[in-house]
Amino acid sequence: MVAALDFIGTLGFAVAAVFALRTYRMTKHLSYYWVVFALGMGVAAVWSALVGLEWLGWQSALLDEVQQPVVASAVTALAMCALLTREDFIKPL
Repeated sequence: MVAALDFIGTLGFAVAAVFALRTYRMTKHLSYYWVVFALGMGVAAVWSALVGLEWLGWQSALLDEVQQPVVASAVTALAMCALLTREDFIKPL
């Protein structure tokens, strides 16, 4: 049951990444924000899939080692998104 929720989360992160890339293509403002957000959501989707596979018992020892750098990458990308939304950093073209 828990693995199913992780795979639903994977789908949600993947959909968010697709919407972020579509928004990036349609808008010119905050373009770097949407690229970094899509990257963060893509990495979060990978992390959620790894957690789901670990709950299913597939290569648990290996996945436990791989998850920490993946989570760190996702948190770093989302922290960059938070910094990009500060008014001091964004200047209109």
